[in-house]
Amino acid sequence: STLDREEIDALHLAQEEFAALGPFYVEKPPRGERTVAALLARAMDVGATAVYIDQLSFVEAGKGHREQWRELEDIMFDLKGSISEHEDKMVACIVAHQINREGKKAKKPGMENLAGSSGTERTADILYSLRQPDELRANSSALLEIMGTRRSTPESWLLQWELGNRTQFGVREVLHAARKKGEAER
Repeated sequence: STLDREEIDALHLAQEEFAALGPFYVEKPPRGERTVAALLARAMDVGATAVYIDQLSFVEAGKGHREQWRELEDIMFDLKGSISEHEDKMVACIVAHQINREGKKAKKPGMENLAGSSGTERTADILYSLRQPDELRANSSALLEIMGTRRSTPESWLLQWELGNRTQFGVREVLHAARKKGEAER
C-alpha cells in the first residue's frame, strides 16, 4: 500500500516479464528430503531447466559424516555427477554458500574461506563471491567477484545494492575485467 502509480506500473511490467519466462517453483523441502537426489528428482518432476539452491549447508548428504567439509565435498560431487552424467538430466545449477567467519573478517575472502572448499573448487564451473563489507554497506554498495573459474579469467564489479522497501542492484563500476584477447598474461 506504499507504492506510487509509477512503482505499481513497474511492478506489473516486471510481473509480466517474469511470467513470460515460464513457471518458477520455490520449494522448501523438509529434513530428510534435502539430498541431491531428492532435490534433482523434484526438479525433473516439474520439468525444471535450472535449479537454484539457497544455502549449500542445508543440503543433506546421502551418508553421515563427522566433518562438515567431507559432507559438503560429497554433496558437491553428487551434484556435479547428477547434473552432468546423462544428457536428458542435464540442468543448470546455482548454489549459494556462506563464507566462514575468517572470510568475513578478511579484506578479500578466498577459496579457503568456503566450507568444503576443495570439493567445491574441484566441481564448480565458476564461483562467485557477493559480499558487502561495512564500508560498502554505508555507501549502498556491494562487491561481486569471480573467486574461481574453469573457463575465464577472474572479474569483479562494484554494485549499487540498495536494500530498503525494495531491493535494487546495478553495476556502478567494473573493477577488474577479463583480459582482452591477445593481451599478455602477467
